[in-house]
Amino acid sequence: MNPTGKQVYRYAGGLAVVLGVHAAVIIIALNWPGPKPIEMPPAAMVVELPPLPEPPAPPPPPQVAQQQPPAPVEEPPLPKLAEAPTPKIAVPKPVKPKAKPQPKPMEKKPDPPKEVPEQAAKTEPTESEKAAAPKPAPQQPAAPPSNSEAKRTWQSDLLQHLAKYKEYPRMARMRRNEGTVVLEFTLDSDGKLLEVAVAMSSGSSLLDEAAVKQVRKAAPMPKPPAELLSGGTVKLKAPFNFNLTDPR
Repeated sequence: MNPTGKQVYRYAGGLAVVLGVHAAVIIIALNWPGPKPIEMPPAAMVVELPPLPEPPAPPPPPQVAQQQPPAPVEEPPLPKLAEAPTPKIAVPKPVKPKAKPQPKPMEKKPDPPKEVPEQAAKTEPTESEKAAAPKPAPQQPAAPPSNSEAKRTWQSDLLQHLAKYKEYPRMARMRRNEGTVVLEFTLDSDGKLLEVAVAMSSGSSLLDEAAVKQVRKAAPMPKPPAELLSGGTVKLKAPFNFNLTDPR
């Protein structure tokens, strides 16, 4: 065999070895076990709250109608009357009445003494009577409030607590900005604020920032009931209204 044929066989053998090594690497890579998927925790329950109660607007001051004084009425002059002569009245002399004989005073008889009623003797019941007497039924404790009542009470307390920290930005009032901001925030079992975010903007960055600031200043909030907790937390969604008629 000539040298050229030997070189061809060498190249062919080397190529076959290289292809075999690559094929083995590909097969091992395909059969290599992948990472296990990470299980995500269950999604938190979102509780939507009604709009915050707005404080009532102060009543307008009562308008007092100014009453004009009536115009003076000129009275016509009275005609002069002729003076009548003063009449003389004859007074008869008083006649002294004859003294009547006074009747003798009647002697008053003393009232007979009133009989005092005898008081009934109070007798204490015997031991046999005490045993025969019916015993009072024990008072049953009041039933605890239902879950729905506890939820409504907590939501009402939470909305009243948030309303205390509402502030209308002065710059937003000057610009006549109004709108509603919807926030999502998470509380733990003690009412501490874990996170807050804007779910729906009002269209004004000043109002959005004021709503977020209001929630952060209100923390910690009333403790949520146990039936609303999911994994020790509760996620809430609440609208925050900003109207120029609001006094705050």
